[in-house]
Amino acid sequence: MNARNYRPEIDGLRAIAVLVVLFYHAGMPGFSGGFIGVDVFFVISGFLITRIILSEIETGKFSYRNFYERRIRRILPPLLLVSVLTIPVALLTMYPDQLIDYAKSLIATQLFAANIHFLLSSGYFQTASELKPLLHFWSLAVEEQFYFVVPALLMLAARLGRRWVFGLLWAIVLVSFILADWMSTRQPDVAFFVLPTRAWELGMGALVSVHFSRLDTAVVRFPGPAAIAGWIGLAMIAVSVPLFSEITPFPGRYALIPVVGTALVIGFSRPTSGSGKVLSLPFVVSIGLVSYSAYLWHQPLFVFARLHFGGDAPLSVLLILSVVTFILAAISWRWIERPFRNRQRMPSKLLLTWVISTAAICILAATVILARAGFADSYPTWQRDVVAISAADSTDYTDSPEYEEALARSFETKAPGRRVLIIGDSFSQDLFNMIRANRVFEDDQIAALHIPARCGASLGGKEAEANISERYLSRCRNAWGQLRTDLRIEQADIILMAFFWNSSRMDSSLAAIETLGSRSDAVLRVIGSKDFERDRKILLQDSLSDAVRLRVKPRAGAMVVNANLSGALGQDVFVDPLTILCDGNRCPAFNESGRLITYDGRHLTPAGALYLGHRLFSAPQFSGLDPS
Repeated sequence: MNARNYRPEIDGLRAIAVLVVLFYHAGMPGFSGGFIGVDVFFVISGFLITRIILSEIETGKFSYRNFYERRIRRILPPLLLVSVLTIPVALLTMYPDQLIDYAKSLIATQLFAANIHFLLSSGYFQTASELKPLLHFWSLAVEEQFYFVVPALLMLAARLGRRWVFGLLWAIVLVSFILADWMSTRQPDVAFFVLPTRAWELGMGALVSVHFSRLDTAVVRFPGPAAIAGWIGLAMIAVSVPLFSEITPFPGRYALIPVVGTALVIGFSRPTSGSGKVLSLPFVVSIGLVSYSAYLWHQPLFVFARLHFGGDAPLSVLLILSVVTFILAAISWRWIERPFRNRQRMPSKLLLTWVISTAAICILAATVILARAGFADSYPTWQRDVVAISAADSTDYTDSPEYEEALARSFETKAPGRRVLIIGDSFSQDLFNMIRANRVFEDDQIAALHIPARCGASLGGKEAEANISERYLSRCRNAWGQLRTDLRIEQADIILMAFFWNSSRMDSSLAAIETLGSRSDAVLRVIGSKDFERDRKILLQDSLSDAVRLRVKPRAGAMVVNANLSGALGQDVFVDPLTILCDGNRCPAFNESGRLITYDGRHLTPAGALYLGHRLFSAPQFSGLDPS
C-alpha cells in the first residue's frame, strides 16, 4: 500500500493483536482470551488484501503473478528464517517423539497446511500444544489458503459487476459464520483450525474494504458518531481478552465481539479521532510494524524455554523472552522483511531461489528426522521407552480396535460366561488393556461404555452442565444420556468403573454411581485415579538398574480424590491403584525389566498395563470375580 493510503491506526491494531496473543501464550493473568488476537489479524488481513485486489482490478492492473509475488515477499522470508533456526534448537532440546511431531509440522508449514497438521495431531488448547514450536503457524496457513481462493472469486465477481462482489462476500461471511457457530459446539477443534469456519472473519475485513468509501464519507459527515464507533470497537476487543478462555466456543457467535470490534475500528477510526490517535502513537505503531516477526518468534522462544525447564517455564522467564521477542522482531523487520519486499534489493529470481532453497532445507531436515525416528537410536536401550514413545503410538494403544469392538458389543443372553461392562473415560480404556494384558475375564463377555474425560461420571443436569464448556456440551449430554439409558447396565453381571476422577465433581460422580447401583444387581467395582510425576530428566537414568530402582511421587490431587472415593464407597467397592502400586509416596516408573509403565504419568504403556493389571486384579476386591 502506498504512503498516501497508509493508515497508522491499523499498525496500532496489529500491535494490540500481537501483544494479547503473546501474553496469552505466556500465561499472563487476565489474558485468558488473548487468542482473539489472531481473529483481529484475520480481519485486518481480509481488509487489506481485498482493498489491494479490488483497487488493481478496477484500474486494470491486477496480476496473479504480482499478487502472489507480493504475498511471498511479505510472508515467506521471515517465516522460513524462523523455521530454519528452530531446527538446530529442536535437535538439541527435544526428545524423539517431540522431534517427530516437530518434523511433521515443519513439512506441513512448507506446504501451507500447518492448520491441518495441528488439527489432526492435537488441539490448540491442549497442554501438549504448549510444547509445539510451530503451532502458531496454523493461522498463517489459513491466510495462505485464503490467498489461493479470494483473488479468483473477486475477479469473477468483478466481471459480473460490483453488486456481485458485495453479494459474494456477504454470502461467504454468512455461510461461514453459520458453519463456524454450528461446529464450534460440535467439532470445536475442526471449527478452530480450518478455513471454511474462519473465512467469515477474513470476509468481515473484506466487507469493510468494499464499503470503505461509504464509511469514509460517513466519518467525514458524522465525525462524532464515527469516533464513538471506533472506541466501541476497541472496547469490544479489550473485553474479549479477559472474558474469553479456552472453554469459550470459538470461532462462533462469541467471536463476533472481537471481529465486529475490529471491523468498527478499521471502518471508523482515523488518525484524527480519539481511538485513532491512541492507535497511531509512535511506540504503538512501532510494535505494529514488527508484529508479524514478533508473532513468528514468540512461540519457539516460549516452547524451548518450557522444554528447558521440564515443561513449564516461570512467568518471569517468559516475560523476559517477550522482550527478546521484540528485539528479534526488530532485527527481522530491518534485515529480512524490508529488504525482501524491495524489488531492487531482492530481484524476483533471487527471491525465488532463496525461498526454494530455504524451504528445501526445512523439508530435508524434517525428512531426516522422520527417517531416523527422531534419533531414538542415539539413546541407550534402557532410555528408549522414555524418549521414543510417541503420543500417537500411545493413543493407538489406548484406542485399540478391540476396545472399539467392546463399545459396539451387545450382551448375548444365551452366550456362556458373565457379562462384564466397563464404564469410563480413557482410564477405563487403560482398565480394558489391563484386562487383556493379564487375560482376566477370558471366558466372559466384555462390553464398554465410553464417557469423554471432560464430561466426567455424571447423569447430567444443571450442576453437571455448569462445569462443561459449551464447546463440548452436546457431546457430554449424549454421553450422559447413554449412561442413563444404556440397557447393558441392567444386563451386566459385573460393572467396572474407571475415570480420572475430579474432586470438583465428586457429588455428581457419587450420585451417578449410586444411581447405577440402584438400576443393576451387578457386582460394582470403582477404580481410582492414577497420576504420577513425569519429568523426562528424572526418568532418564544412567543405567538399567538405576531405572528399575527409580521411584516417582504420585500427584497430590489423585491421592486426595482417591481417599474421598474410598471413604464414600468403602474398601469393598473402591480399588485404589496408587495404594496397590506405590509404597506411600514412592511409585515405580519402570517394571522389573526396565520398561516404562506410563507414557504421560496417567495412561499405561503395554508394559504398564501388564505390570499394574497383575497387581490390581490380585487385590482383595477382585477375589472370586475372575475364575480364570
